Amino acid sequence: MNAPNAFPPDITLLFKSAVEARQNYDFQKCFDLLELARRNYPTAIPPYVELARTHGKRYNYPEAKRFFDEAIKMSRRSPSVLTVAGTSALQFGNYEMARDYLAEVAKRDDAPVEALAYFAEILERQRQFEEARQVVERALKAAPQNPVAVLVSAKLQRQAGQLEDAEKNLRAFLAAPPGNDFPVTRCWYELGNNLDRQGRYDDAMAAFLQAKAMMEPQAGPQRAKIISSRNGMRKTEAAFLPEVIERWARFGEQLRPHHRFTVLSGHPRSGTTLLEQVIDAHPDLISADENRVFLEEALGPASRRFANEVPLLTRLEALSLADFQKIRSNYFRYIELFMGEAVGGRMLVEKNPSLSGALPAVMCIFPEARFLVAIRDPRDVCLSCFMQPLPLNPISAAYLTLEGTVEQYASAMTTWDIMLPRMRNPHLLVRYEDVIEDLESESRRVLEFLGLGWDERVLKFHEHAQAKTVRSPTYADVAKPIFKTAKGRWHNYQKYLEPVLNKLEPFVKKFGYE
Repeated sequence: MNAPNAFPPDITLLFKSAVEARQNYDFQKCFDLLELARRNYPTAIPPYVELARTHGKRYNYPEAKRFFDEAIKMSRRSPSVLTVAGTSALQFGNYEMARDYLAEVAKRDDAPVEALAYFAEILERQRQFEEARQVVERALKAAPQNPVAVLVSAKLQRQAGQLEDAEKNLRAFLAAPPGNDFPVTRCWYELGNNLDRQGRYDDAMAAFLQAKAMMEPQAGPQRAKIISSRNGMRKTEAAFLPEVIERWARFGEQLRPHHRFTVLSGHPRSGTTLLEQVIDAHPDLISADENRVFLEEALGPASRRFANEVPLLTRLEALSLADFQKIRSNYFRYIELFMGEAVGGRMLVEKNPSLSGALPAVMCIFPEARFLVAIRDPRDVCLSCFMQPLPLNPISAAYLTLEGTVEQYASAMTTWDIMLPRMRNPHLLVRYEDVIEDLESESRRVLEFLGLGWDERVLKFHEHAQAKTVRSPTYADVAKPIFKTAKGRWHNYQKYLEPVLNKLEPFVKKFGYE
């Protein structure tokens, strides 16, 4: 959503430059330009909104809130400005801040439909189902074709087991949707997941393919990035030989202080969220849900000195000991901002499947890190990735076809296959299927690997998850006790997977899923 109260024409270019600087990660330039705009036009609201957004993108949520509050005060608590604050907070991932602003808007009779729809979505995510229903009904009464409101209503009906009613409403909406933006696409994905729950797998696949078709026209640039990233990773793997790793390990002995730090990774949809929520229930551990802190705020500033085509290893070897110390310090500073609390003496677990491509950098920068690697039947992993309603990015663009999904899986897991035997860092493979079959035994094994004592609370992880905001798409599933219906789900779609199963066969054998 655009900022309200547009700038006077003579500084529109300055404002545009500030936004572009933020998009290019030149935050200092962005802050300088916005502060200049704020001084020159002290009654203009947009500089405050953009300052808040920029601080939010850098995980400085207190500063983001301060500037949002200033903008809201200047607007005399305008519903549109409150809505901008709430939806912006959603974009940078602070659900609590977003909820506070949108809740205030929702109290008003003239609340914008957008605010009501997104507020209802937050409530649904936080399991406030009855309140979410009341809010979404208001939104639909005002705008029956609002795609976010339609989506949230369908989710609530699905949660309540009202699958046929949800399907009927989704089909009525999708017969003549108002445009083809991502919220509409999400409705097709929701229809697919609804039909999957009903056991109507051919109809579900048709809905998923319709969602993919809507996203396909914009996928070209992202696919180019996928190819570039894979080529870069193959070069890194070839250069990151055991003797290089040994040299980096000796270098890493100089890095201080050492941290109690674990990376929980693997391929997306391999059970990382479930495992994270289990161990996060342990009182001597704190987990950081999926984020971009390492890539954007730790490694990013040092890495952006180089052209995109410069290999990762070359970038790392150009950094000094002081650079590495700064990267480590920045990571922990920003991760605490992201989580909103200090790590203290607890073990920090970074749960992040997106770190697979940066695995060598993590090993170099955090030689003391332990690695938990989530493993799941590759066929279930690929199907689950294919079914997820993700906005286009350099990974999700691969998921627009089953063939692309399998290629992305093979590329990512090849990295793990090559790097794990070379790693000096302690690592443990954890199978999703073992976790759901014997939660206590697997929990004990993982905690022992982490050097933590046994705590019964990990067995009631779902109660712990219900009291927090989970950013993963599986937020609803991990707030429930262990269930086994996702195991072997690929069989329901075997005929669609048949043409690509041969490419998964090496991983099926390697991980013991024959």
